[in-house]
Amino acid sequence: MLGWSWGPIEFTAAAALLIFLVYAASRLLFNTKHKKGLQQKPFLGGNDAEAPHYAAGNLYWGFTNALGRYYKAVVPLHSGSINDYIAFFMMTAAVLLILTAVLA
Repeated sequence: MLGWSWGPIEFTAAAALLIFLVYAASRLLFNTKHKKGLQQKPFLGGNDAEAPHYAAGNLYWGFTNALGRYYKAVVPLHSGSINDYIAFFMMTAAVLLILTAVLA
């Protein structure tokens, strides 16, 4: 046993020291100077901000294409009603509990 524990004063002092160290490191490591009058284009994930934007569905094309049969079966079940989703969750939980009880 070390014989030393964290009290509120020690914790506050350690937190203050950590905040100071992070602030000092950020001032030393990062360029915080801004040149007025120099307008740069915003960084948008490595792409030009004025480039055409694509729908989110296009980002997941590989998943939807590979799992096409699954999506064709599941999409008609999507009603938008929270009651349906809770019922599916409860049925799934009941099946898993039954399987756990039988296999255990």
